[in-house]
Amino acid sequence: MKEDIHQFQFDVFPFSFLGPKTQIGTGVLINTRASVHHESTVGEFSEIGPGAMLLGASKIGKKCRIGAGAVILPGVELGDEVIVGAGAVVTKSFLEKEW
Repeated sequence: MKEDIHQFQFDVFPFSFLGPKTQIGTGVLINTRASVHHESTVGEFSEIGPGAMLLGASKIGKKCRIGAGAVILPGVELGDEVIVGAGAVVTKSFLEKEW
């Protein structure tokens, strides 16, 4: 039986951090020095920019873009296709396709 080396199907760049109980969707890109903390979820085909941080129990929808150095505070939920600019600090949840 041949083992599938692409079992997880997402990319994590060097020096990134994934906390315990995180859920990462297919096609996700987690860039250099980005961190996804405990119990956070990142939806399919989303991108987390360099140095961005998703703090405790954050939820990111499908096809979201989180800019470099952005911070998503604990418990914040972002719907599908939400764009967060570089250096932003997100303190509240947003629905789909808001930026």
